[in-house]
This record gives sequence, C-alpha cells and structure tokens, in this order.
Amino acid sequence: LLPHSPEDLDWLDEALGEGSVTILSRGYGNCRITATGQRHVWRVQFYNSMDTLILDTFEITEMPEVALAAEVDLKDSAERIRDVIEVIQ
Repeated sequence: LLPHSPEDLDWLDEALGEGSVTILSRGYGNCRITATGQRHVWRVQFYNSMDTLILDTFEITEMPEVALAAEVDLKDSAERIRDVIEVIQ
C-alpha cells in the first residue's frame, strides 16, 4: 500500500505485462481484478459507486481474496442447486 504516481503504474504495467483473465465484481462499488503476465501477480482496482477509482493495487497471491466467494454465498448456491435438482428430477 505504498503511494505511487501515474508514471509508476505505467512502468509496472509495462514490466509485468498483460494476462488473459479479468474478473469484475459489482456491489456497492466495483472491483476489477486483472491478471498480469507474471504468475500470481494481480492488479486489483476498486471503484466507488460513482465509478471513481479509489484504490489501485498490485497483489502477489494465488488468487486475490476479494475474488473468492464468501462461505455464506457458497452455501446459498449449494441450496439453490439442490432446489433446481429436485425440480428437474
């Protein structure tokens, strides 16, 4: 979470390259998660409800935590899938 300039971000974009995965998460604000050309390096950008960039970070991780489903969401999805299976059987 060190401060960075637009020039710093341009340099990082060029140095890290572009990956082939982009994940969009929508809620109160939006989050754009983009893979770089380097394994386990992600650019994570948060936007407020007015679509203004409020946080622009790079994360070194297998998958950014913000991209992972919450346990409650997984349980809800499992319940809905069971309901659908009951209806089609």
